[in-house]
Amino acid sequence: MWASDTNSAWILVPFVRSVVCTIATHVNAAVRLHRLAVCLLHNSLLPTQLAQLFTTEERANLTEQAKQLRRMKGLGKSVLVIGASRGIGLQFVRTLVEQKYTVWGTVRPQSNRVPAAEMLHSLGAKVLVLDFLDEQSIIAASKAIEVSGKLDVLINCGGADTAPRSWEEETQDTILTKFKIMGPFLATKHFAPLLSPGSPGKIINISSDPASIKDTDGGRMSYRMAKASLNMQTASRAADFKASNTNIAIVAVHPGRVPTDLSGGKGDVDLVESVQGMVKIMEGMDMESSGRFLYYNGEEMSW
Repeated sequence: MWASDTNSAWILVPFVRSVVCTIATHVNAAVRLHRLAVCLLHNSLLPTQLAQLFTTEERANLTEQAKQLRRMKGLGKSVLVIGASRGIGLQFVRTLVEQKYTVWGTVRPQSNRVPAAEMLHSLGAKVLVLDFLDEQSIIAASKAIEVSGKLDVLINCGGADTAPRSWEEETQDTILTKFKIMGPFLATKHFAPLLSPGSPGKIINISSDPASIKDTDGGRMSYRMAKASLNMQTASRAADFKASNTNIAIVAVHPGRVPTDLSGGKGDVDLVESVQGMVKIMEGMDMESSGRFLYYNGEEMSW
């Protein structure tokens, strides 16, 4: 088949994605598109000949149309971002909306939710009020999404931290286990059944490098305990999904030290770069990669 030819196949995917838009906006290019199709069908097109088939303006239009189509790769897919009112979650909303995903973002009932909801609405997201510590709140949010349609991706990004303190100073009120363990656990429990099994469904748990047992520098014990538990939850869920032939992939991802409110504005990784990397991970997730602990750039992290 002509499509297997290495000299022509490389151009087919971006070319085919651009053909319809190009014909619609540049009718005069139709003749050249026909010539190109004939060349491909007869296995006679060399990559160097492509430029000769289009004017500079037409090539620029093809390039722009391809860029626009890449930005629209989320069409028809929906993502729930839990913890969307600030920081990493908010940047997820911005990035995913730009790529034409249908995005649901959650705000906490305890927070100043009206300004947060208005901001998310202005970005093009749908807003849910959800309390990570209240299972009934999570159930209500899941029913709202179920009524509206399917869900493709769940991102557990709810964030909370406390001022660094020694373990002797920790109390039941300062330990973060409820928020960082129970919240993602219950969210996965109630939203996983809504995930579309076809592609497969995907879950991303936002973890951190202090979750690694290999990282034994000490300090921030409550945070480390909670994130390590989240990692174990990720690995266990992955094993359970595979054992039950449930077509849902789940990973834990360290976003890097990004400057957010929770980090006091300190960080050495750009927030936009971090989220773009995690979206790339999200798009590439499959059952084979399920259960991994990854850095935002796709590198494997140590458990």
